[in-house]
Amino acid sequence: MWSWLSVDGAVNHHHSMHLHGDPIELDDLAPLPGLRCTVTNIHAEPTSISALLDLSATSFSYMLTANDLREMTWKWGHPGKLNLAPARWMLDRKLELPLEMQCVIIAEDEVAKMTVGMCLAADDSQPDTWKCAGVFLWDGLTWKITKYARRELQTGHFAVI
Repeated sequence: MWSWLSVDGAVNHHHSMHLHGDPIELDDLAPLPGLRCTVTNIHAEPTSISALLDLSATSFSYMLTANDLREMTWKWGHPGKLNLAPARWMLDRKLELPLEMQCVIIAEDEVAKMTVGMCLAADDSQPDTWKCAGVFLWDGLTWKITKYARRELQTGHFAVI
């Protein structure tokens, strides 16, 4: 199974719809002010590494449904009827849907007008902890999110395992 902990370098996002090659510097992706994270409780064993990511960032709750995972072209034809978010959800594992998750905003791509974030699901085995379920790419900047999420943005504090 793949894990964020298996990454041995920086993870960068870049909007793939640009017609030219990838730039040398990804300076169109701006981290949101107020984003704070610290890695703590690192435990290394011969076959695995575990840690706790202490994360404080702008976030919102979102009820993810099976329709949210459909192709964008399908969603564009049904947005008013189903009130679907204009987002692409890239999940790390299969989830039982519908699922109330926390969406933590990491950065904005001001060129592509896109918001990038982490999807967090509550960890049932440990209270007050979260598991990273994947990432989302929201078509539009952060200020547009409340229209579709129907929730206000807030600063959340998360312990991610």
